[in-house]
Amino acid sequence: MGITRRKPEVIIWFAAVILIVLAVLMMILLNKKAALPENWLFTVDGYAVTDEEFLFYINDQRAVTANYFYRTYGAQVDEGFWARQYGENQETPSEYAKKSAMTALLRAKQEQIIADERDIAPYKSFDELKSDMLDENAKRAEMENTGDTYYGLPQLDLYQYMQYISGARWPDLVETQVKKRK
Repeated sequence: MGITRRKPEVIIWFAAVILIVLAVLMMILLNKKAALPENWLFTVDGYAVTDEEFLFYINDQRAVTANYFYRTYGAQVDEGFWARQYGENQETPSEYAKKSAMTALLRAKQEQIIADERDIAPYKSFDELKSDMLDENAKRAEMENTGDTYYGLPQLDLYQYMQYISGARWPDLVETQVKKRK
């Protein structure tokens, strides 16, 4: 009836394996990031940015870019405008638009990620946002048909919808930041 004592090395290895298994399970359960889609270009904090999403932001920056090059260099938008180099820095409108698009995209992604981390609004991929926009437009159309009240336009395009949801979560983002600082 003697008590046998195990070697400490066996207990340490057993505990290490248990901890590794628990750590892997926690990472799987807590990871909200979706698998990367086929058409991804890069990620922001692990969240995919697709080619379609980046092109959306580039198209959004076309007018800003044309205005900048007109004001700065007197450039007119013509056939060779987007590839032509301007100024001492040899700026091209296409590169300027890409940089501006990247800035706008990163801001929007960071806002979405922070809102998700603070449980204000769940993170949504670009495809999910497009689907939600269609749902919102269908809801607005139904409300218009039944005479119910809704605020804003009867139909939103993707840019307007993204501004709409950003504006809706912005006060909560500011409020949670203020509470963090107190």
